Amino acid sequence: MLARLAELEGVRYAETDRTGNLLRLSVDGERARATALELLTSLGYAAEPASETQAVRDWYDANSVGELSLIEAGVIADRVLPQLVRTRTVEVRVIAALRAALVEALHRCFLTNALGPTPASGTFRDECVRVSVAAAIPLIGTLGADALGRVVDADMREVHREEPA
Repeated sequence: MLARLAELEGVRYAETDRTGNLLRLSVDGERARATALELLTSLGYAAEPASETQAVRDWYDANSVGELSLIEAGVIADRVLPQLVRTRTVEVRVIAALRAALVEALHRCFLTNALGPTPASGTFRDECVRVSVAAAIPLIGTLGADALGRVVDADMREVHREEPA
C-alpha cells in the first residue's frame, strides 16, 4: 500500500506508524490528496485526518517493509507461543529456538506474499501457517508443530489493533 501511494503523481511520501493504524502522507495539492484517498478506499482502508500523529516517534515508508515485517513476526510469535505452552509441554531450552524459527518463517512469509488491509486472507494465512509448521517440526515434532500451526492460524484470523502511542 505504501509503495502504491508513493507511485502516485503528487505524492511526496507515504509513511505508517509501527502499529499500521496511522498513515502520514505528504502531497503537492488537493488533486494528489484526493487520488491518494481514492486509492486507500479502493484497497479497503478508511482514511480520515488524525491529530495524534504528533505522538508518533517512528514512521516507516515502503523501504521499511522488511523491518516492519520482522517486528510483526516477533509480535505474533510472542502472542502464540504462550498459548502453545499452555496446552503442550515444550522444554524451556527449546522455547527460544522455537521463537527464533517461528519469527524467521513468518518474516519470510510476509516478505514473499502480498496482503491487503483485512485480516489475513486464506492463501496468505495458509502459507504462513505452513512455513511455521515446517520450521517447528525439527524442534517440537509433528504433533507439536501441528498444534502451533493451529494457534498461528487462529491468531492470523483475528484483527489485532494497537492504539497509537
